[in-house]
Amino acid sequence: MSILNTSKKIFSSDENFADYEFSKIIQDTLESFEKNESFSHFYIKKLKGLDIYEKGVKKWNDNRKVEFALYCLRVMDVFHQTEWGEEEESVKEHDEAAIAISYLTHLFRSKLSITQADMRNLLAGFELFKGNPWHFMRIVPVKPFLKQVIKQYEGVKLEEETLDSFRSFLKLIIAFSGNGAQKEMDDIAEKINHIIFTTERGLETVKPVFFVEKGVLGAYVNEVIKALPEAEKVFWYPLIAHTQKAKGGQPKAKFLQEGKILIDEIGVAKFKKIVNDWFLQLAKADHITIEHVHQPQYQDAYTWEETLFLNSKNSDAIKGLVWLCSYFHDKNTLQNLCALAERTYKKIPGVGPAAGAVGNACFYTLYKSKGLEGIGQLSKLKLRIKQTNAKKLIEKYLTAAAEEKGMSPHEIEDIATDDYGMTVGVKSIAFDDYRAEISTVKVGKTILKWFRPDGKAQKSIPAFAKTKYKTKLAQLKKEKKQIEQMLTAQRNRIDLMFRKKVSWTFEDFQNLYFNHGLRSWLTQKIIWNFIEGDKKITALWFDNQWVNRQGEQVVFSEKCTVKLWHPAEAATDEVQEWRSFLIKNEILQPLKQAFREVYLLTDAEVNTGTYSNRMAAHILKQHQFNMLAKTRGWKYSLLGAFDNGYNSLAASIDLPDYGFSAEFWLNEVNIDDAFNETGIWLYIATDQVRFIKKNTRDVIELEEIPVVVFSEIMRDTDLFVGVASVGNDPNWRDNGGVIEHYTYWENYSFGNLSETAKTRKTILENLVPRLKIRDCAEVKDKYLV
Repeated sequence: MSILNTSKKIFSSDENFADYEFSKIIQDTLESFEKNESFSHFYIKKLKGLDIYEKGVKKWNDNRKVEFALYCLRVMDVFHQTEWGEEEESVKEHDEAAIAISYLTHLFRSKLSITQADMRNLLAGFELFKGNPWHFMRIVPVKPFLKQVIKQYEGVKLEEETLDSFRSFLKLIIAFSGNGAQKEMDDIAEKINHIIFTTERGLETVKPVFFVEKGVLGAYVNEVIKALPEAEKVFWYPLIAHTQKAKGGQPKAKFLQEGKILIDEIGVAKFKKIVNDWFLQLAKADHITIEHVHQPQYQDAYTWEETLFLNSKNSDAIKGLVWLCSYFHDKNTLQNLCALAERTYKKIPGVGPAAGAVGNACFYTLYKSKGLEGIGQLSKLKLRIKQTNAKKLIEKYLTAAAEEKGMSPHEIEDIATDDYGMTVGVKSIAFDDYRAEISTVKVGKTILKWFRPDGKAQKSIPAFAKTKYKTKLAQLKKEKKQIEQMLTAQRNRIDLMFRKKVSWTFEDFQNLYFNHGLRSWLTQKIIWNFIEGDKKITALWFDNQWVNRQGEQVVFSEKCTVKLWHPAEAATDEVQEWRSFLIKNEILQPLKQAFREVYLLTDAEVNTGTYSNRMAAHILKQHQFNMLAKTRGWKYSLLGAFDNGYNSLAASIDLPDYGFSAEFWLNEVNIDDAFNETGIWLYIATDQVRFIKKNTRDVIELEEIPVVVFSEIMRDTDLFVGVASVGNDPNWRDNGGVIEHYTYWENYSFGNLSETAKTRKTILENLVPRLKIRDCAEVKDKYLV
């Protein structure tokens, strides 16, 4: 039975829908598309330029267009109540419904005068789909209809019967919002609420606008807004409505300007106080899981779970608020944005970053803020966030900021790092006659000490400080955490400099590293090269002077250039002497430098020429490898069973200072059931390491790779193997490891030592004689016995 006959049978009492002309329009339109071979079943068709539309439907009066719209709704409803099959008749009904959708969409997007009776009929037509939210969300053009109503009836009081129709439809939309397309449903609900509110209260009344309570922040924000004085709410409502319209990756100038006007009405200090509180609440929030029950028409109900951090509309609102903070550059706001960015990029299992769009907005605002505090926070985030796309965006903003100031990204990161008012890792803060002191103990760890007026230490926080200086004390604790995070970030940044062409003039080194309150604690425990012409002096700061590996004081010209010392460029005896010096004087370096593993080109690698097989033929746990690779700045995409494992053939890392990249080739271990519930292979097999020219993709001879760069890349790959190898797990075989690779597990577990293990052995050989266990422990072959 065709759509026409079915609709005639069902709607025979309604003469509007018994009109064969409407059916003929749909059938003729379908035939026109089929003749041109331009019909696609699942997309809205462009009717503009089509004779049937241009010379017919388009010229109808508004009343007839509305009648046709109602007919189209019924055609769509009849099809979606029909059981779908492969029969020719069923396919034709589907195609006719697609044409009806196209006409309905075009009618609502063109100028169309709608009476209140029309509104009620159309809303009743929309409600025909209440048993099938998925079809409703995909095909019913509700938003264009609502825009027509708002445009025509803005300021006009609607009849109570019409308002009841909108209220009924609003309930349907709210019910649909639990079945996906949350953002779409929220937009529709907002427009319906606007129509109802302006009719009931008039245009002069400021409409209350709140966050959507679904998610982790909505209820909290709404309570804050409701608690505000009425005189302040009238400014916050339009501000929230404004920020909910935040679209795209970067704000438009108009968005920022209109937002700034609203902020000025609220008051800058009050705005910052409230939104910073929201940012902090969100930064420490956890995601939630919501259970939904879906009842399809003619089918059994089923439940499904939604993992949620930020509702999509709230995400837009927070993004908008973050963008508006680009007008400010105070340290507190920028630090809070940094914490928020880091939180939003924490992964939710099976979902991905909690709210990447908000994190990207934080990157933008940190970049746009005045001064260099924001750039310093971006530099920290670059090392703390692991996602490749996020790192790229941060790099983009750092590069743009550097170009604006006429310097390199490395230089601007050097300059932008806050010293937090420290002196060689120590900061003192006065509390009346008492003094608090933040002291660095090790990388990522500080302690807070208190001193009485007489200078004697006090174990606990003075009682008066807890009451009189409550806010100052909270800021002190926050700064302590910030210092720990920044110190770790700067240590990691220096560690990654071995891959780059980095050097400083002596003056810049003094200002940015040696005398920098935060970095100096790191700098003074690192070995440096001081180079002037052909002369090179290697030294470490010890006992308030620069000394060589024999502990002798050295001096150098202030015209020298300063670079990091790397053991791969030093003779073996020099490396051993530096190691002995550090052990003798009990100096713990903040990063592995003197005891750093060194990987020099082997004869086998010289013979292969363009690739190294040194790290090949290992079996790694893929997820563990992925985590490690991203920690070290490598790019990698998980290999999945759904695409035969060829989604990514290599992990790679760019080395822009040298114009090439390094690749670590990998393959999936394709064995039945060796993948997880999401279809990702559990294990991967390692292959070659190569270096590729960035522009030409030509493979580079290994002998052409700088010694330090080669050593660092091989060190990374050895780290990946050493940590992620199944052979590194003593229980792997007993826990159901792949039978085909038991031999590998045994050879790796009891085979030759890796470079990392050799370094460990050297350290233990030096340390054990100095420990209390020296009489009952010794290093024998590959073991500490």
